[in-house]
Amino acid sequence: MDGLFIALDKSIIKHKFDESIEGFHFYDLGFCLPNFLDDVKVGVMFDVRVTHLSIGETNEMWEENRKQFAERYSKKLPIDINSKDDCDSFIFIHDQELVLLFEESKKFNNLYSYQYVFLGDRPIDKIEHLSNVIIARNYEDNMEQYPKFTSYTGWYLLWKNNLIKTKFVNLFEYDIILDKNFAQHQIKFFEDSKQIIGYIPTSMNNYHFIINKDWNEHILESIKKHYRVDNLLGFYSNLVNKNPQSVWSSTSNTTFRVDIFNDYMKWFQPIANDIKETKTSGHAHERSVTYYSTINNKKIGITNGLLQHVQMDSHKTQGHYVDEKEQIKRLIENK
Repeated sequence: MDGLFIALDKSIIKHKFDESIEGFHFYDLGFCLPNFLDDVKVGVMFDVRVTHLSIGETNEMWEENRKQFAERYSKKLPIDINSKDDCDSFIFIHDQELVLLFEESKKFNNLYSYQYVFLGDRPIDKIEHLSNVIIARNYEDNMEQYPKFTSYTGWYLLWKNNLIKTKFVNLFEYDIILDKNFAQHQIKFFEDSKQIIGYIPTSMNNYHFIINKDWNEHILESIKKHYRVDNLLGFYSNLVNKNPQSVWSSTSNTTFRVDIFNDYMKWFQPIANDIKETKTSGHAHERSVTYYSTINNKKIGITNGLLQHVQMDSHKTQGHYVDEKEQIKRLIENK
């Protein structure tokens, strides 16, 4: 919290500004921290843009106030203001060399906590000892025999083996680039009571959303069979006609409130059984979150700019050329 701009409700604060902190340094922390410690909610807003025309140099007063502040709150510091029990992240990956590269480069350190879920049958000798790696093949209840389902096999593993213990969960593929303040931005969506968070919004009018027969024919037939939804294509056409700005989350990278994730998995399981042998089952799964949220009236928020999907096309179902060395470089550098 920076003292340049602070807004507050006088009726709920429990501590006033500490006038023993003199000058221009640490008075803001000396106000916010004692209130936070006494359960006053403190947060950062993004609605108002402020530019501070100062380079923020430190001086002797800054150092003196720092020592005073650190001594006063020594028994309380350091403080992690975000509960790691609220959201965990699972990164689906199938190459142990990439796990090692990502760990060395601290690629996912902008997440409060994360674990890798290693899918497929490639070597694991260099990573099987790591505490933050889950080896899917080691679990009896898995879908490793259906690699075209891509990340859904990892979703299934987590669900069937009850491995998610938090209120929210990030289900991410390895070939993504996250905003450096990703976890902090996510909190806004949680507080807005979103049940699902999607990324990379794309127009529902885009050919590849529902019109593309290759990526949709099997899932649409299965939804019709199990849930008696006869004309999903027509529904989305009407939706776009009424609101041309309608978008869908065009990536399987998704954040769920965990109770909604469990409900989605129950909803999708009979569909998954129908389409698991198809080449484009992974693409069908990608769309299924939008179909599920529409059919079941779930609150989905779709944000732009927090996540990029590099699309390594590891299973060769996209049909486009990928310069693997260049893309891996991008992933490691987070650019």
